[in-house]
This record gives sequence, structure tokens and C-alpha cells, in this order.
Amino acid sequence: MDWITQYCKEDIRYYLCHTDLTVKEVCTKLGFTNLSFFGSYVRKCFGVSPSALKKKRMAEK
Repeated sequence: MDWITQYCKEDIRYYLCHTDLTVKEVCTKLGFTNLSFFGSYVRKCFGVSPSALKKKRMAEK
């Protein structure tokens, strides 16, 4: 189960930080049931919201 979680976190980070997909598109692409759950999951894993993670990437460019 740990490796599934790790791969999921890596996919989230990749799609939010290295693509132009919207948060909703990433949520759908990775098979999350809804945007609210996806946001909660990302906050739990990364300590920030999906949009904040994406904005952080934009600031680094």
C-alpha cells in the first residue's frame, strides 16, 4: 500500500508542477472521486492546497 501512495503523490506533484493541466483535470486524470476529496488528499500529503502547489511551481519558473 505504501508504494501505491508514493506513486500517487509523485503523479500529483508531476501533473500539478510540470504540466498545464488544471487542478480539476489532474483530479479527473488520477481517478479521484471529486475535487473536494482531491484537495483534502493533497493538503494531507503536501501541506498545501492543489492550487497553491501549482502556483508555487509557477513562481519557480
